[in-house]
Amino acid sequence: MPIRKRTSSASREISVEDYLYQRCAAVGGDCIKMDPNARTGIPDRLVIIPGFMGLVECKRPKGGVLRGPQKTWKNRLRKMRLPYYLLNTRDAVDSFFEEVFECRSKTGRVK
Repeated sequence: MPIRKRTSSASREISVEDYLYQRCAAVGGDCIKMDPNARTGIPDRLVIIPGFMGLVECKRPKGGVLRGPQKTWKNRLRKMRLPYYLLNTRDAVDSFFEEVFECRSKTGRVK
């Protein structure tokens, strides 16, 4: 993964994104950065891991809130019953993976 120049508030969000990327890679998946120029407010990442594909918005641990267009996309994606997650800490990333893999082990597929 390329090294990024980090600013104080952005660095914490980037650390969550980096951890998400590492966790995806560890299970043979991918964490694709979405193009923010394509549509304002689209989630940051498309997460593809064996048996699961979902959209993830990463925020910094403290004070990271969804902006208006991001809230609109969250509601739109959930209305379409597509997996959408807001992750703001390493613990949230770990919980995300636990949820995805727990559901898969119970049903043979991801919800």
